[in-house]
Amino acid sequence: MFLKLLEAVLKTRNRMNIGTNRGDAEAFKLNTLLKLADVKGADGKTTLLHFVVQEIIRTEGVRLSSTNQTTSSTLMEDVKCRRLGLQVVSNLSSDLSNVKRAATMDSEVLSNDVLKLSKGTTNLAEVVQLIEKAGFDESSQKFTESMNNFIRRYFHRGTAREMLGYHKEAIDDFKYALVLEPTNKRAASAAERLRNLILKKS
Repeated sequence: MFLKLLEAVLKTRNRMNIGTNRGDAEAFKLNTLLKLADVKGADGKTTLLHFVVQEIIRTEGVRLSSTNQTTSSTLMEDVKCRRLGLQVVSNLSSDLSNVKRAATMDSEVLSNDVLKLSKGTTNLAEVVQLIEKAGFDESSQKFTESMNNFIRRYFHRGTAREMLGYHKEAIDDFKYALVLEPTNKRAASAAERLRNLILKKS
């Protein structure tokens, strides 16, 4: 549901900026969401957030009821659509159940913890390489497989960060993936591509 909200915000933003160089955007910064309640309509009460939510309720209601919203739609059909759409939108709170708890976290402390975990992961990668060189027994093989799966998650997180535009952080993740798998061509290619992209922007 949260993804649908983001999509609706992007479409609304593009509609408001149609005819300008910002009218065909493919993404927006998350802090844009904070401004939705600040943009108000002619009545001084209805905000852009109200409009976005009402649009989601309408489109989701139409989708679920398979009723096309035309001028001939009856009032009962409209009410049915809104009721169905409202049920979908009401699930948004469950999608964001961890947001309040996350907001209370200290970002600096969290960053330090992540840094410690990253250093620890590097040490684990070195241990895995030493075990591989020393030879395998059943227990060491299980350990190696577990660590390989754990560290390879860096590649997937790096890919996600790249899609979100966090290029420097994505490069770090790809580097960690290469610590374990120096021959990982996908990670090496992704890191090189992002380094070149950053150089072009600087």
